[in-house]
Amino acid sequence: GLVGLTTMLTGALATLGQRDMKRVLAYSTLAVLGTLVMLLGVGTKLAIKTAVVYLVAHAMYKAALFMVAGNVDHETGTRNLRTLGGLRRLMPWTALAGILAAMSKAGAPPMFGFIGKEMLYTAKMDLETAGAWAVVASVVANVALVASALMVSVWPFLGKRGETPKKPHEAPLAMIVGAVLLSLMGLGRGLMPHPFETNLGSAAATAILGEPVEMHLAQWHGVDPAALAVLGLSMVTLALGAGLFLAIRGRVAPVGPFLRRLVSFGPTQIYDLSLNGLYAGAGRVTALIQSGRLRYYVMVTLVFAVAVVVPPLVRALGAEYIGADDG
Repeated sequence: GLVGLTTMLTGALATLGQRDMKRVLAYSTLAVLGTLVMLLGVGTKLAIKTAVVYLVAHAMYKAALFMVAGNVDHETGTRNLRTLGGLRRLMPWTALAGILAAMSKAGAPPMFGFIGKEMLYTAKMDLETAGAWAVVASVVANVALVASALMVSVWPFLGKRGETPKKPHEAPLAMIVGAVLLSLMGLGRGLMPHPFETNLGSAAATAILGEPVEMHLAQWHGVDPAALAVLGLSMVTLALGAGLFLAIRGRVAPVGPFLRRLVSFGPTQIYDLSLNGLYAGAGRVTALIQSGRLRYYVMVTLVFAVAVVVPPLVRALGAEYIGADDG
């Protein structure tokens, strides 16, 4: 669970420093995978049901968004969010698919992603002491994911038209159909979750838990304190995510530059530092071992030879001595 939680936060925060549409989506995928690992680690019936819903919702909106990013790249010649904007009139169907899929990614009602996010918060609040920390971490991660959803929907399609390498126009039908269908499926499953809960959802949760599981999914759970608390968390997440997106776009100075510095240290930098540390450590070990003195080499060889030979020899002699006494 802890590994999943760490991965979720790392992936979510890393999206904020990206300006390539596919890199934003890739890091947000990492965050969702961490969330799924965390839910499977929790292992309660509610957590497993949440993992199933979250996985299917993610599959629909993320596949649609990757197709949208591919369409944008194909028709404009770039995926750089800094140069994209105002494509909704030139690419209306791609924009529709992108905005609907991004709504599900952000967990906005009435999308299927909204049901998944509410179940996520409910599952975390069900864990007593650990649940408080898990809820806080989930809210932080989901705020970042809301901002990243707006980055790949509002940034390229709304606002002023940007200068792109190619003059944009709508993608061919074969490139549009998949993205539009998947985004509409996210809307349809959100409005009518019953077919999913009675078929794929229950079957998948049953297969994981090894016992019969029933799902009851809904957009509204009535006037219940726990349900209202979860709904409140969802609304706060959406509001904070929207504010974070405005900050990233530079509308709330100087928050934007601060955020860019904060998330500039990501997995790539961690990998580079680890590799450099490995090289430095190997150099020190080599300098220590390869001194250039023959006496030192002979001494090390003899010490290790004795360390290898003596213990089994002692055990063999001890066993022989005990056998002689028994005789």
